[in-house]
Amino acid sequence: MGLADTVPLECPARDRRALGEIAADRNAGIRADACRGTAPAVPLREAFSRHTPEIICGTFAAVACFAFFYLATAFALGYGTTTRGISRDTFLSMQLFAILFLAIGILISGYCSDMRSPRSVLAAGCALGIPLGFALAPMLAGSLGATTAFLSMALFVMGLLYGPLGAWLPSLFPARVRYTGVSVAFNMGGIFGGALTPFAAQALAERGGLAWVGGYLSLAALVSLAALALVPKRVAEPESQILSIILISNIT
Repeated sequence: MGLADTVPLECPARDRRALGEIAADRNAGIRADACRGTAPAVPLREAFSRHTPEIICGTFAAVACFAFFYLATAFALGYGTTTRGISRDTFLSMQLFAILFLAIGILISGYCSDMRSPRSVLAAGCALGIPLGFALAPMLAGSLGATTAFLSMALFVMGLLYGPLGAWLPSLFPARVRYTGVSVAFNMGGIFGGALTPFAAQALAERGGLAWVGGYLSLAALVSLAALALVPKRVAEPESQILSIILISNIT
């Protein structure tokens, strides 16, 4: 009788639902606790005490995704309608067209993540984003067609970065603190890469022009690429060993 026959009969539904998460855990003690339904008393404390490098790398790996989005939306809209004098309706129409490339980027990133890995797709998106920062100044200050092309390319790169995050960030943490770790990393990345970006970009544009804003965008992509390279690797255990732990925990 194979595993496919034994697991549904001997594992409760609760354990079967948790199997996908337990499969990524790196030591037997944590897997057994997760199978029994236990959780750390203070998940945030355990996440930071045991997985600080993963949180830091996950945070900065997400920075580029948010930076590209807010520069191509909030900052670009403000710059286009105030500094360049483009009507709000016209610029919003340009952004509505460009947002289609965000959807295309997400679809492509999902397919490529399944074929290769989410991390490799994130790295490719960051690599594409670095030179795109140098194109920001001439294209955002150029014709309407050039500006629309830049918005489309920026949102396409954002789609490549946004699509794999939902699969990559959970892979950094064990089941005991997975939701906590992902929530902290994703939201901190949103703060550093998203909430601060429009204000920083506006200040840079006023003091040094659009070239400085492009440099900021390239730097964000470079930081995220470095974070992807530095993230600690977790070792997945064989599935048969994980199933044995689940079955033993049910008996005991």
